[in-house]
Amino acid sequence: MEGKLDSSEAITSKDQGYSWVVLTASLVSYLITGISTFGSISVLTYVWIEMFTISPDTAAWASAIMSATLALSGM
Repeated sequence: MEGKLDSSEAITSKDQGYSWVVLTASLVSYLITGISTFGSISVLTYVWIEMFTISPDTAAWASAIMSATLALSGM
């Protein structure tokens, strides 16, 4: 029968130990992106308040939309 393994057949892994490297690299990438995004939101809020002479409530909406977009994109 094709497609089924006998108990005598050994299952070999194609992974050669690099899956941990990929996992670590993706984790570092997500951490850098998340920290820089949320860090820049707090800085941008103060800039928007001064530049556009808007209330902190209005500036918070822009920050909330940026955070929601990041969360909805799967980050």
